[in-house]
Amino acid sequence: MSKQTVFATLLMLFLSAPLAAAGDRPHGYVTAANGVDIARTSTGECWRTKSFDPVLGTPACGDGPKDSDGDGVFDHLDQCPGTPPGVPVNEVGCVPDTDGDGVADYLDRCPNTPEGLEVGSDGCHQVAMGKIYFRPGSDEVTRGYRKSMEAVMPQIAADESITRVMLTGYVSEGERGGDALARKRAEAVRDYIVAHGVDSGVIQVAHGAADEQGTLAQRVEIVYEK
Repeated sequence: MSKQTVFATLLMLFLSAPLAAAGDRPHGYVTAANGVDIARTSTGECWRTKSFDPVLGTPACGDGPKDSDGDGVFDHLDQCPGTPPGVPVNEVGCVPDTDGDGVADYLDRCPNTPEGLEVGSDGCHQVAMGKIYFRPGSDEVTRGYRKSMEAVMPQIAADESITRVMLTGYVSEGERGGDALARKRAEAVRDYIVAHGVDSGVIQVAHGAADEQGTLAQRVEIVYEK
């Protein structure tokens, strides 16, 4: 018997002894005779069939499902890939939105918004209260607007459901004073409504970009959240 024949015979015996029937190959692995252990090469590598599916693999063989965004849900089950690090997710890898307002819980400042209400990017219901207009180059609240605010501020101050009052100042394009004037206008309104009972702790002052609306741009917009 030639050396080639002996080698071929030994190789066939080696392959037939530890391996199970072709039908007993779960997940595309070649299994040992006991149907449980995975047959390995002399270097310890796992043997796989052509039908091997990495999703059904095993970490012991360097295979198995991946969790690319690290949210604890494997990629093949993750319906919301790319979740930011550290954000809690549900069983399908998505960030919960308990009140269904379109803002994820971890970003939602108002997590119990009633159904159907429009909300801002922070998940709170925003109500446009009105606009205060100013003379060109001025941050003085005129008498007419002071009277208007005096009439409604007590109601705002007494409404405990209001979580934030946002004052955004604007200037017209090219108006002298620019962003600084826009902010001064918002601060002037803030000072006035605080003097009439609104908690300064709920007030947010900001300025917006200049626009081309002329005197209509010289304003402060008042929006509250609840």
